[in-house]
Amino acid sequence: MKEAILYIDASHGVSGDMFLGAFVDLGVPFSLLQNIVASLGISGLTLTRQEVIRGAFRACKVDVQLPHEHAHRHLADILTIIGRSSLSEPAKEQSSAVFQKLAAAEAHVHGKTPDEIHFHEVGAADSIADILCGVAAFEWLKANKGVSQILASPIATGTGTLQMAHGLCSIPAPATAELLKGVPSFGTEIPFELATPTGAVLTTHYATSYGSMPLAVVQTNGVGAGGRDLAEQANVLTLFLMDPVACHAQNSPDDAFSTPHGSQQPLFIDTPNVSKTPLCIVETNLDDCDGELVGFVWERLTALGARDIWTTPIMMKKQRPGFLLGVLCDPENAEQVARLLFEETPAIGLRVRPTDRYELKRSKEIIETNFGPVEGKTVVLPDGKQRFKPEYEELRRIARETGQPLLEIRTSLARK
Repeated sequence: MKEAILYIDASHGVSGDMFLGAFVDLGVPFSLLQNIVASLGISGLTLTRQEVIRGAFRACKVDVQLPHEHAHRHLADILTIIGRSSLSEPAKEQSSAVFQKLAAAEAHVHGKTPDEIHFHEVGAADSIADILCGVAAFEWLKANKGVSQILASPIATGTGTLQMAHGLCSIPAPATAELLKGVPSFGTEIPFELATPTGAVLTTHYATSYGSMPLAVVQTNGVGAGGRDLAEQANVLTLFLMDPVACHAQNSPDDAFSTPHGSQQPLFIDTPNVSKTPLCIVETNLDDCDGELVGFVWERLTALGARDIWTTPIMMKKQRPGFLLGVLCDPENAEQVARLLFEETPAIGLRVRPTDRYELKRSKEIIETNFGPVEGKTVVLPDGKQRFKPEYEELRRIARETGQPLLEIRTSLARK
């Protein structure tokens, strides 16, 4: 079985019912989820599905139907329900781990131990069904579609307040906020809970990294609907089942280079003067950010160790002029860079992608010239030829001392 990637696009939000709709739309058997719900031993609990429209787009809506209940369950009660279900053993283990993660988040929020926590919203039968069926779907995709990597976009949380069993709370809800620690996420102007605890716990339990959609070939996708049809955006979660082999996974990251046309011809084989460094590009489009703020962000990005920073004028939607802010950084610094951009700019979305930089061998050197000793860099070209480039600070110093044009000084000092 070929390996596959599952990519979770949570840029419009994420919830348990959205996951179930997206899974069924992706091809997970609806009968599998029905059988799990029937095995939970909760009277009147059933699943229904239908095709709906969200923001003018088709989506699959899966609903958990049950009579109203007043049960507030502890972790032990839910673990008992998991134990008697028809879930596979791997799914039972993962479901138990998910609820233990939820219990730890709730315990931290309320200052209690996980065993003391009274689950309210996430302890209701519909939330239990959402999580257990969601886990079963993830495990089915691993076993039947070869999913070996699960990746996700940054998570949209929404904004405003919502009424909970504990009273009026801000969005994201306290447990959701706890679950999203260390996870790229962003607020929006939409006054609605876009990320629920069930959606957040399933995403953070399974996703191993966050960012833009990886370079891969989409096999199929599934679109799951949320409960409301929002005016501002389509209230959907999209799952992409992707094939990494057809693009670049046939070669290891150290010996393959994909051109824009999809070829895999390696560059600079056995060229000792050229080295390849894996880096990361983080970029965002901005049309509501002034120059002073960009200058400050530039300073902070430099302090974080960014390899390069650039801006490019662009024209954005509604015919507003804006600019692209791009950052080249080491992969291990990408999350710090992304957090800084979310915190220090009006950005509500970022693009993050891996890239390779081919670097010429270089060394610092001081050469003797008509102007005295001059410091610069000597680089070695792929064919072995050398090129000297004086440092700008040296050129400026000589221009000030001699009164000669900087351009003429640079031309006279440059050598190959």
